[in-house]
Amino acid sequence: MKTGPTSTIEHTVNGVAKTSAIGYRYETETGAVEGEHYEVRLEGATVYVRRLLPEHNARMALVTPDACYGVHFVLEGSCTYVREGGGYPVVLQEGAYNLLQWPAKKKIQTFGEDRVVLVEVLFTRLFVEDLLGKSQESVYGQFFEFPGKRADVLWKTSRSISREMKKELFAILDCPHRDRAKCNYLASKTKLLLIDLFLGRGKAGADEMKEQLSPSDREAMERVVKHIKKHLKKKLTIKELSEIAGFNTTKLKSTFKKVHRTTVFKYITRTRMEKASSLILEKDYSIAQASYEVGYSNPQHFTVAFKKTMGYLPSALLSSQ
Repeated sequence: MKTGPTSTIEHTVNGVAKTSAIGYRYETETGAVEGEHYEVRLEGATVYVRRLLPEHNARMALVTPDACYGVHFVLEGSCTYVREGGGYPVVLQEGAYNLLQWPAKKKIQTFGEDRVVLVEVLFTRLFVEDLLGKSQESVYGQFFEFPGKRADVLWKTSRSISREMKKELFAILDCPHRDRAKCNYLASKTKLLLIDLFLGRGKAGADEMKEQLSPSDREAMERVVKHIKKHLKKKLTIKELSEIAGFNTTKLKSTFKKVHRTTVFKYITRTRMEKASSLILEKDYSIAQASYEVGYSNPQHFTVAFKKTMGYLPSALLSSQ
């Protein structure tokens, strides 16, 4: 059984189509997937912008009639990709991305977390040529041969999303516009992101990899993140999080920044703002109610922090409903 979005709006502007699905729900035998889902359909490409709340190990499919390529960014949670019928799985952890070749079959995604944030683009070779022009060849030119009969991946070890790239991805995810403005904004932002990626600009940042952590340190970081997400309503301190990790405060701060490319408190603040956004958009919370649920007793303080973190006022979310 599968159920589509509870409310869908489609716009077409200058050959660009976008489908919005705020109340998205998809049910299969493996579990339900719900949340926010946006599609931007360009000539030769489809952009998926999604904040999902899947049941553990729930699966869903991305369907394209022809062979294509995909660039997949996982900003939160984890996701495993495999073509329908089996094959070598590609696993993307939080903060990673990769370029894939896809045969003309369903692409199955399995979600390993209870919250997944994704930006994904499926595209053709002609789309790349049109985007860059025939006079400029992508730094990944050899990879953009016609996709074969099996899924293939550009990097055996997925790349870490750089700070600059993460900023652009969150600009796509947190777009404050609506209707046609949102459609065109997402299309233009995505094209700019791909131009820089395909031409290798900012390559030093994109090539930065997460520093290698021991299994115990990685598990410690996962415990900290899970604790943060579970207790957004309460005051969180470095001392408390250090004890959960089993680190001293200095090691916690340095290790956390290496893995998440931001400070502990900036991560907590952004996570609170994303949770508040979800409550306002999906559960019709007022700004005051949402601010309380993420640990702010004063809605004005919340509004200031929201604007500083997200780049727009929380009231913009109310006007987009």
